[in-house]
Amino acid sequence: MKKELLNKLSQPTDGASLAFLRIFYGWIMAIDVIRLYLKGNLETYYFTPTMEFTYFFAPWVGHFSEPVMTTLFLACSPLALCMMLGYRFRITGFLFLVIQTYFFLSNPLNYLNHIYFALILGFLLWVTPSHRIWSLDAVRNRKKGTWPENDSIPRWAIYLILIQMEIMLVSAGLVKLSPEFYEGHPLREWLVKILDYPLFYYEWEIRVAIFLSIATHLLIAPFLLFKKTRLYALGMYAFFHLSNHFIFPGIGVFPFLTFAATTMFLDPSWPRRFLGFFKRQKDKIWPVRIDPQNHKFPHQKLTPFLLSFLCLWIIIQLFLPIRHFLIPGNVHWDRNGNLFAWQMMLISRRFGDGTKFYICANKKDEEATCRKDYRQDSYLSLMPYTQLYMYPDLALQYAHQLAENVKKSGYDEVRVYGVVRKSISGRPYQNYWDPDIDLTKVERSFWKDDFLLPLKYDRPDIPPLKARLKNNLQRKYGYWKEVRHPALLNMDDDYHQMLPQEVYEYRLREIERQKAEK
Repeated sequence: MKKELLNKLSQPTDGASLAFLRIFYGWIMAIDVIRLYLKGNLETYYFTPTMEFTYFFAPWVGHFSEPVMTTLFLACSPLALCMMLGYRFRITGFLFLVIQTYFFLSNPLNYLNHIYFALILGFLLWVTPSHRIWSLDAVRNRKKGTWPENDSIPRWAIYLILIQMEIMLVSAGLVKLSPEFYEGHPLREWLVKILDYPLFYYEWEIRVAIFLSIATHLLIAPFLLFKKTRLYALGMYAFFHLSNHFIFPGIGVFPFLTFAATTMFLDPSWPRRFLGFFKRQKDKIWPVRIDPQNHKFPHQKLTPFLLSFLCLWIIIQLFLPIRHFLIPGNVHWDRNGNLFAWQMMLISRRFGDGTKFYICANKKDEEATCRKDYRQDSYLSLMPYTQLYMYPDLALQYAHQLAENVKKSGYDEVRVYGVVRKSISGRPYQNYWDPDIDLTKVERSFWKDDFLLPLKYDRPDIPPLKARLKNNLQRKYGYWKEVRHPALLNMDDDYHQMLPQEVYEYRLREIERQKAEK
C-alpha cells in the first residue's frame, strides 16, 4: 500500500505549469523588493526604531547594522531573478528564502499575510523540482549531459501546491463565516469611504460584495478540483483578485501571487498550449518530452522521508488556521491565534480619544512623576506605533523596553500603563486592556494575555437593503459610539477609564500644588 502510494505520487507529468509559477514568482518578487525599498520600508521598520521586536517563538532574531541590512534586502532582488531564470536554483533559492525569512522574523511590526504567503510559496517552489525545465540550470546540465532531455516532474510536486492552495482558500473562507464579517460591518466601513468608485453607496451592494467574497472561497475553491468547472472558477478568482487590487491597493502583490498559484489547478501543459496558440503551431502545443517511467530522474521520486516531511507540513498548515478555537476569548479582539491563520481583512479597527501609553517613575526617596509616552521615545513612525495597540504581545515588548530606557535616565522604579480605547467592526469604544495593570510586570504569553479586558459590546445594527450609507453609519446606525464622554477623566469602571489610577492621582496632586503656589 505504502509502496503503491509512493509510486503513484512519483509518476511523471509535464513540468510546464510549475516552471511558469517559478518564473512568475521570481519576477514579481524581484519587483516587490525594489518597490518596498523605494517605499521606505527599511527606514520605517528597521532603521528608525530604536527598539527591537520579536516573535514569541523566535526571540533570538535581532538586527544587523544598517549597511548590512540594506545589502541583504537589496540582494533579494537579483536572487529572485536567479530563481526566475532557474540559475543555480538550489543555491540562489535557498539564499533568497533565508534572507526573506530573516526579515520576516526580525520585525513582527511588519507582519502581513501576503509576506507569509510569499515565503510559503517560495519554499514550496524550492522543495519541488520547479527548475527542471525552462531554466538556465536545465540548459547547462543538458549540454553537459548530466540531465537528459526530459520535461517531466513527479506528480507530488503539483499536488503539494494544490493542497496548500486549497488549505489557504478554504481557510480564508471559513473565517469569513464569523458574524464580524458576514454581517458586513468591516466591509461596510471600508467601502463607503471609497468615493472614487460608482459603487458601494447602498447597503444591497455591500451585501452582494459579502456574498461574493465568501462564495469565492468556500464554493469556488472546490470547483477548481473539477475539470468541467475549473475555468469558470478561475475566471471568478481573476475577477476577485483584480477587484481587491484596485479597491485595496495596500495589499501589495498578494492578488497576483495567489492567482498565479491558482493556475496550478489547470492542466500541467497549459503554458505550452497558451504559447503555442500565439505561435500558431499546427498542434498548438510544444512537444512534451516525458519519461513514462521517470527512470532518468530517480532523485525526483517521493521517498518515505520526503513523504513524511510533506505530511507534517500539511498537518501544520491545517492546524495553524484553526488553533484559535483552542484559545478562550474572541480571536478578533484578543488577537491570540490571529497570525499565520489567513484571517485577512475580517475586522475594522478604530482607536478613540485617550489612547496612549503612560510612564510613571521615581528615584530613591523622591516622589513619583507621571507623563504620557510619545512616539519620539521609541522613534517609531506612525504605522508601526499603531501596531502596538493592535497586538498585545508587541505592547508588552514595548513597555519592557520603554521601562529600561527610562531607567537609564537615573530612575529606580518605572511603571508603564496603557489606555487603549478601541472599537472593532463598528462597536462602541471600550478599553482594550486594564489601564491599571503595570505592563512591565506582565510576562509574554504564548497562550492568552491576562491583562486584556473581555469584549463587552455587541455589533451595531445592520442597515436595510435600500439604505444609502454615505456618512450615515455613525449617525443612523450607531457605529463607533462613545458610551462615556472622553472629557471625563475618572471613570467608574475599567472599560471606560480614561487614565490609569496612578496617573490620575498624580494629576490631582499637581493641580492642588499649582493652586497652592498661586
